[in-house]
Amino acid sequence: MRIAVPKVIFYELSDYTIAIPTLPLIQEGEVVKKISTMKISSCDDKLQCYPSILGGIFIFRKRIPIARYEFNGFLCAEQRKGEEENINQLISSLSKEEECCFSSQSSTFCLRKKKENNCYLIDNIGMRFIV
Repeated sequence: MRIAVPKVIFYELSDYTIAIPTLPLIQEGEVVKKISTMKISSCDDKLQCYPSILGGIFIFRKRIPIARYEFNGFLCAEQRKGEEENINQLISSLSKEEECCFSSQSSTFCLRKKKENNCYLIDNIGMRFIV
């Protein structure tokens, strides 16, 4: 039996870290190694493990999970530079499953319902067992 998990993209926004699991799945790496022991205690880094195991968009504050959302759509890297997003605006958009963009000094990402260029499908499922 093998384990496959989504690739998780991390994004820093002020004191918060947004973890967005995306497809395609990966079958190698440190997180896969930890999870494959089948002991939840072996996966002590919530920031790495929660999005990989459970899927969905996680918002962490100082490495502590504060919320999980499901978004049926895509994470898209944008070329344009937008205004830096407020975490409350992002949470509001995720709660309503609305499209939104968030920016920092280095990059801009958008959550879209339809695929565009430079987009990854968001994974709301998480870990899979391959028999």
